[in-house]
Amino acid sequence: MLVSRDFTERKKDANLLKQLYNSEKEARQALEQEINKRADFFRALVHELKTPLTPIMVSSETLRDLAPDKTFSNLASNVYNSAIRLNNRVDELLDISKGEMGLLTLNLDPVDIGRLLKTFIIQLQPQLEQNSQTLVAEIPDSLPQIMGEDIRIRQIILNLFDNAIKFTPKNSQIFLNVIADEKDVLIKLRDTGKGIEQADQERLFQPYNRIESDRQHYSGLGLGLALCKQLVDLHHGKLWIESQKGLGTTFYLSFPALKVPAEIFLNSPDKRQA
Repeated sequence: MLVSRDFTERKKDANLLKQLYNSEKEARQALEQEINKRADFFRALVHELKTPLTPIMVSSETLRDLAPDKTFSNLASNVYNSAIRLNNRVDELLDISKGEMGLLTLNLDPVDIGRLLKTFIIQLQPQLEQNSQTLVAEIPDSLPQIMGEDIRIRQIILNLFDNAIKFTPKNSQIFLNVIADEKDVLIKLRDTGKGIEQADQERLFQPYNRIESDRQHYSGLGLGLALCKQLVDLHHGKLWIESQKGLGTTFYLSFPALKVPAEIFLNSPDKRQA
């Protein structure tokens, strides 16, 4: 008995599969090389920008403190504040680039979010007073901790507050509310500004994207909220907004809560009423 089989098509399929595998491997290697080149470029760029910035910040701060009169002090303060803003922009650009390349990482530890917010509010008071703005804050005495990187949590909060202060008119109020349950800590930050159109809301967290009507009035690359979104995602949290034109904007920031004793929630006002 004679059995005959034709392997021509199978060999063609095997060769095609091998070619596709080799193409995918070459594409992956090329992508990795491109990512490494981009990372090296941004590291070099940050180094070149920060190296001259450091003595500018230090020298202008010293000049401001030693200035013989108010005029020179104001000039030195302008140089110092501008250098600080530029330094922050460089850091944001580096972080955004790291996030896009998957190189942005966190060192997670328990964070007392209630204490962090209360400390932050104290630090914000001079800026609020300068803008004739009032912050109305409601933060429970007992809040569960969250898992995060302290400096990055502060960065997120700072960006959101900067945004609220920027778009809230003088002699107006900003509202901060914090609530928590066994699963999440929710932070609500509401400004009383002009609000955001629905079309603009959809691209608010995209990098290098700014609302057209704001370009003439505010500086920056439009990185702050995009960076916030990246950092919140890395904390396994959520960030979203609600806004209506002419009625202000509310930012919602949610973090997973660490497990805490049940009596914290049983003694909270909401639970007592229930």
